[in-house]
Amino acid sequence: MARWAAVNGDEQKPQGVPNASVPRWTAKDAWKCLGMFLVLLILLALMLAAFGPVPRSKPDLRWSQRPVGFLFVMSAQGLICTLTALYFARVESWADFRSAFCIGNRPGTKFWYGIGIALTLQACVSLLSWGQPQDVLLPQWGFYAVAYLLAPFWEEIVFRGFIFPAFRGSYNYPRSVFLMVVLTWLTHTTQALSVWYGLPFYAAFAVLQCWLRERSGSLWNCIASHFAFNAVHVASWHW
Repeated sequence: MARWAAVNGDEQKPQGVPNASVPRWTAKDAWKCLGMFLVLLILLALMLAAFGPVPRSKPDLRWSQRPVGFLFVMSAQGLICTLTALYFARVESWADFRSAFCIGNRPGTKFWYGIGIALTLQACVSLLSWGQPQDVLLPQWGFYAVAYLLAPFWEEIVFRGFIFPAFRGSYNYPRSVFLMVVLTWLTHTTQALSVWYGLPFYAAFAVLQCWLRERSGSLWNCIASHFAFNAVHVASWHW
């Protein structure tokens, strides 16, 4: 079980529980939530496949890959995952949500550490991919940008707000971080496998996010670093 203590001025509490010796969630809650994610996202994929088949002559016309469709799919995935996490987290009110997910806590000194490291990671990747063709249609890049810039909010609520603390309720820190790295690879498979540095890059980012969640008492540190991470990626489309 995690040892939650005040480090560098950041107050730490396990999922907002007053009694730090009793975790609010356990790994069983996380695994049940992830299983439900899988079922619901498969159903969403089947609905999209039926709604927008790919013409053989023009495979680039898949609806879900167009700007508006991409934004819709990302929003639907975010809504499904967030509501599922809230259900398994047994959140009963807005105040309960703010406390349990550490949304109500102010960012501590780790806020700027997270942003700085995230910017450094993404800048390194941008340099490594300099000159490579982008998959984004620049005339309509705004739809993709909105999707990428909204993702940190729901992804951090789900993965660092609930899944990681639930793992920590049953597992030690290294095992919990390893599981989060694997989940990051699985949820970013296309990006992680598209280049030789994809797997270590996403692993490093997952470790950073887990460290921020473990060592601080505010989820805003994770959200801010993830937002900065994605913002540099969006900016790189125009480089």
